[in-house]
Amino acid sequence: MTITITPQGAAWFVIAVLAMILLVYLILLLRKLIGTLKKVDLLLEDSKTVTEVVSRRTTDVDKMVDGVVDAVGIMTDAVKGNQSIAKAASSVVNAAATCVGIIRGKDADDVKGK
Repeated sequence: MTITITPQGAAWFVIAVLAMILLVYLILLLRKLIGTLKKVDLLLEDSKTVTEVVSRRTTDVDKMVDGVVDAVGIMTDAVKGNQSIAKAASSVVNAAATCVGIIRGKDADDVKGK
């Protein structure tokens, strides 16, 4: 029995071994890629949650700012003599009550887990 190794046969053998090594490397790379994609998915879910919370809080702050702007406008009109002092004071109290209600409402939502 004689085994003859030709240069062409040796080249094909080397190419086959390199192809198997490349295949194993690609499989390991895909496993790491799947793990990375799972982590990215979790990060995107967290960012979505944070975005929703920020949006809700921004709306609440916008309402508070509107109440303060109204109160300041009423106080300005009162100083100019266009309104009575009693109405201006009640508007300031109402704006403060609105701010307190929004703050308490946020705390209740946080406790409930919303």
